[in-house]
Amino acid sequence: MGWPATGSAPAPDPSPAPAPELAPEPAPEPAVPTFRTPTNRVLLAGFGLLLAWLGYRLVGGAAGPLSNLWAVDGVYLVALALATVEAPGRRLRAAGLNAAATTGGVVTGGLLAGSSPGQVAGGTLGSLVAAAVAVCAYHRLLRRLTGQAPSWVPRRATEAVWLLVAVVPAALVGAALGAAPGGGPGALGDPQQLLWCAARQLTILAVTVNCVLPVLFTPTRQLLPRPRWPHLPAFVLVAALGIGLPRVLPDQPLSWLLVVPAAYAGLAFPIRWAGLATMAVNLTITALPYQVFAAPPGAGLFSPQILTDLTQGFMAHVAMILAVFRETLMELRAEVAHRATAERTRREVLDGVVQSLTHGLVLTRPDGRVTLANQAAETLVGRLPERVTLDWVRQIDLQATDVNRVLDAEEVAAALQPTGLLSTHIAIPGGAGRTRRVALSSQRLDLGGDERLSLLQLRDVTAAHARQQELETFAGTVAHDLKSPLAALTGWMAAAARELDEGDPAAGLATLHRAQNAVVRMRLLIDDYLAYAVSRGGVITVTDIALDWLVRDIVDGYAGTPGSITVDCPHVVRADLSLTRQLLGHLIGNAVHHPRPGAPPEVAVTSVAAEPGWVQIRVADHGPGLPPGEADRLRAAFRGDTRVAGGSVAGSMAGSMAGLGLGLALCHAIATRHGGRIDAADNQWGGATFAVTLPAEPEQP
Repeated sequence: MGWPATGSAPAPDPSPAPAPELAPEPAPEPAVPTFRTPTNRVLLAGFGLLLAWLGYRLVGGAAGPLSNLWAVDGVYLVALALATVEAPGRRLRAAGLNAAATTGGVVTGGLLAGSSPGQVAGGTLGSLVAAAVAVCAYHRLLRRLTGQAPSWVPRRATEAVWLLVAVVPAALVGAALGAAPGGGPGALGDPQQLLWCAARQLTILAVTVNCVLPVLFTPTRQLLPRPRWPHLPAFVLVAALGIGLPRVLPDQPLSWLLVVPAAYAGLAFPIRWAGLATMAVNLTITALPYQVFAAPPGAGLFSPQILTDLTQGFMAHVAMILAVFRETLMELRAEVAHRATAERTRREVLDGVVQSLTHGLVLTRPDGRVTLANQAAETLVGRLPERVTLDWVRQIDLQATDVNRVLDAEEVAAALQPTGLLSTHIAIPGGAGRTRRVALSSQRLDLGGDERLSLLQLRDVTAAHARQQELETFAGTVAHDLKSPLAALTGWMAAAARELDEGDPAAGLATLHRAQNAVVRMRLLIDDYLAYAVSRGGVITVTDIALDWLVRDIVDGYAGTPGSITVDCPHVVRADLSLTRQLLGHLIGNAVHHPRPGAPPEVAVTSVAAEPGWVQIRVADHGPGLPPGEADRLRAAFRGDTRVAGGSVAGSMAGSMAGLGLGLALCHAIATRHGGRIDAADNQWGGATFAVTLPAEPEQP
């Protein structure tokens, strides 16, 4: 039979609290320039002069070495890209200054190359407009479409694709405006010539955004490790084969091998290294004689020259997309590892919290199968089975709190209500047994969908139950002890009134004195109860107490009483003066008032040094001693044991006041309140010795 389900009593918010989620990581910031110096514009002007001079000298000539080099668009693209990372109010000014510096270099280089001012002006304007179109298309359009600030070092493969999309219209605009020699309005009548110029500009723009900008800008994430040394010679070998084989075997369809070095760079190197490696491959291809590959069937306007130039731009994009994809994959792996670590830490913390609870927790499925249990639960009810059933309840002898019998199924179901109280009898090492009271409550947990679990909570209420019994016993003892003096007071007052009515003032006065004695007895009892309450939980004031002075002050109260009281207490203790007086007063008074029949009381009060930091005070008498077995019973009660040989002690010392007397209960409470203890034993004179341990005076340094 499965563990009975909980009743219909409402449980406070049974659904579990949602697990804390990881805070979403902020969107990565765009890359920033690696070099931000005042000499940037000087460098832009210098590169503009050099590349314009090379372009005008080489592009217009025959198909010889470096004949496809036209990189002026790339210089303008770098100049405008550097301006986009400035503060919003300074971007336009920075773009103008960067463009002016670049234009000065380009114009100077074109004139030095021997080009006409008109040709230089057209090429400069076309290159500037083409770069501006690429920057605006990527930087402004991507921000508007995605809501994120774009980065010139792609953070996602989609950004790398957007870079390609942005440079395509820029290349077409530049070719139409005559950015490179051979283009411009004159080429509008020759679509193939115009497309070739656009292919050259597209290639240089693609190489710039995929190879140059990743070097000039610092990537926001650099999770990929630096390339290992075996990759470098391997890349050189792959690049040599990819570039050399198509030239050695021009009749074979091997032009696709040019893409292999770029793919290897993207798969083996991080973003910056992939850009540098691809740049090296492109520069090597450009430095070699211009080779035109055979056009594939159906190429149409795409002549072999156009396809040859486009191959270099395609290589740059392949390398960058692969490197960015690998970086994204590493980022996802790092995020998964971070989330796994956070989840593992959260589970460990939750498990630690559950295991550290003093209350037992047991999580069961609807069929009673245990899915979670902490150590406290097993401490309370023993080893838990795989499935909680009524047979297990019977096996551990789960009992009702009011009667000593095993619960039946209906009573277990009722006991599982949040206020249900159960008790179980558990064996302890040594063969002895202790009755431990366990309060068990249950509530349902809805985890979403059809999954429902039951959370059983086990609380050890043994101490609370003992305190309840103690309070009940204490109330009974108070009522019993106060009943006798109150009855005596009532009787003596009635007798005094009667004698005064009969005209016997002397007898009435004597009776009133007896009534007054009853009041004194009642007041002393009340003082004892108050002292007992303070000793159990009230505020105490610790001070140094000279035992010799305190004991002699108590003994002076018995002056004129037959018998003898010897005092040898040279020690000083740290305790509450009022409570210590109550303690010693009860022990000494008990010894004086219970002498051996027919003999005067003889009492010896001594103190000795016990273990370091403690003083033991002994009150020994020559009285009748303790009855057989009473010493064991008293020691068990002083220790708080509930079962001793020769009989059962119901409850602790305070819970046994009816049999042991409030005085000894008070002595025990005062001693334990100070961290000490009390013990009782027979002595060599046939009487009883009570020994109390209290803290000693601290030693002087």
